[in-house]
Amino acid sequence: MKLNDGFVSTHLGKNAELVAFPTYLTVSFSENMVIISLGD
Repeated sequence: MKLNDGFVSTHLGKNAELVAFPTYLTVSFSENMVIISLGD
């Protein structure tokens, strides 16, 4: 897991759940990864 400059890359489980993310975050799905980054 890597966390820097408002960027989070975390493993996406089979039943992953994203809860209460602010609307200025962008969430992208790529294969088995979910990339969450701040809308800078």
